[in-house]
Amino acid sequence: MTKLYDRSKYSTMVVYAVDVGGSTLKHGDVAGATYAVSSNCVRVNAKQHTAQIRRPIERGYVVNWTLQGDIWQEALAVDPDATLLLTTPVFTPEKLLHTQDEVVFEEFHMAGMANVIPQAMVPLTLSSPSPVHVVVDVGFSATHIVPWIDGSFMHVLRVGVECIAVPEVLFHPSDIGIDQDGIAGGIADAIAACPPFVQGLMYQHIVVTGGSSKFPHFIDRLRVDLRPLVPAEYALHVTLHDEYSRVLFTDVLYVCI
Repeated sequence: MTKLYDRSKYSTMVVYAVDVGGSTLKHGDVAGATYAVSSNCVRVNAKQHTAQIRRPIERGYVVNWTLQGDIWQEALAVDPDATLLLTTPVFTPEKLLHTQDEVVFEEFHMAGMANVIPQAMVPLTLSSPSPVHVVVDVGFSATHIVPWIDGSFMHVLRVGVECIAVPEVLFHPSDIGIDQDGIAGGIADAIAACPPFVQGLMYQHIVVTGGSSKFPHFIDRLRVDLRPLVPAEYALHVTLHDEYSRVLFTDVLYVCI
């Protein structure tokens, strides 16, 4: 059997990984297999009893690369000779990607850059891999629901697009006047958009990740809300999994190059 990847070819490559989140940055040297966590925001009001926070990310995407660059300057210690490995949400607009490239190469003068989709890292860490599954990434300012079939994403829905501190609103956005489905409805809609012959398998392989999924009893509540939306003949299996950062900072050279 032909060996597809040879780690030794890249043993001298310096790779610095940055996982850009709406609330935090995870960053570090891939070779070190560890990472630091920094806040992805700046304080703009220094009054004693009040504080205003500016964030470069809206609805899951970096929309203010000037501010993001300033935060990177404070938080990151990157060797310009290194290659930057940067997480990028699915379907990032071309204009935002172009601005990202300008910041990386013109401001930070990086030797190279590669983008990875965060949701694509999750299957690489599953103890029981499946060719069909649904990744639900419940982030700080957006939730991405990504059905995967044999390593390719078929349909993407974004829900929870407002920055909300109350977990209940993630399940019922209409409570605060947002006319859209909650997470359970979004999952059902995403699976319904996939071929019928894989839908039963997808309901059995729903993997939830992201910072907002760590609220107490979040997974139990999701199962309760989702079960009535699932056809009776389909089994439902929902698991919590937040390990893609481990792959990003350890085995990513092996799986991505």
